[in-house]
Amino acid sequence: MQNSLEFKLAKLLVAAAWADGDVQVDEINILKDLIFNLPGITGEDWQILELYMDSPIKEEETAKLLKEVITAIVTSADKLMVKNTLHALIEADGAATPEEEEFIAKVEQALEDKKTNPVAIIGSFFKKSLSFKSQDVPKREKLFQDWVKNTIYYQVHHDDKHDHFTIDDFTLRKLCLKAGLLAKVCHQDGEPSKKEITEVAARLQEIGNLSEEEATILIEAAFNRTARGLDFSHLCRSYFEITEFEERCDFLLILFRAAAASEGTCHDEIEIIREISSHLKVPHSKFIEAKLSVFPDYD
Repeated sequence: MQNSLEFKLAKLLVAAAWADGDVQVDEINILKDLIFNLPGITGEDWQILELYMDSPIKEEETAKLLKEVITAIVTSADKLMVKNTLHALIEADGAATPEEEEFIAKVEQALEDKKTNPVAIIGSFFKKSLSFKSQDVPKREKLFQDWVKNTIYYQVHHDDKHDHFTIDDFTLRKLCLKAGLLAKVCHQDGEPSKKEITEVAARLQEIGNLSEEEATILIEAAFNRTARGLDFSHLCRSYFEITEFEERCDFLLILFRAAAASEGTCHDEIEIIREISSHLKVPHSKFIEAKLSVFPDYD
């Protein structure tokens, strides 16, 4: 909800990252990862947050965002939420260091002290932190961003199979993300069965208007990457960013149909679809609707 304290704080964090007027691509991607998975950030919130990530935020606008956050903090629960949010951000890659704990303490103090500007504190920390994280990312050349955000697409290129597809590149990228999420569901009850693989192939052919050969290439890449350990968070965010709400809702049906191909659909498959639904910012009511349409007797 765009009036929530979480959303206002997220905008302020983006503004802080822009504190020196410059944010590198790697830094923006890391910031997106951190904020995307915060509880309470809806699909509508995310679209607006992307506007703030798109270009530098001037001092006057940042001051307004800061005022919104300070005004919204009225209870001890609000203060705790701010602290927990900051913890969630800095612990995304592991436990907080003493320096990060000190950073949280400074921000909390600054938010209570109207004379102190917490943006300077947040901005200084974020620039140092994001820069450090981006330097830790392995260097890749042309397909580096795909290796990070759409590893199935990267695998298709790595296997020299990209030219086998007759569809446009945007559609292929989207289908690679779908294939990855389908493979994630099928792997929940162990090694996917032949029936599950056949079902996924049929769904990919249907939604992507693919040939049998093209669908097979996607399946092989998706199941290969899933078996090696798929970056689930990146996969969900990448799919969310290039799809509309209705398409994401419709995709839940496809995920449930893939789960139904299993010999006795397991609880873990249902739960991973629930998790995917949450990551894709689809309301729980839509998840229930899709589940009951495929599993009408499932509790």
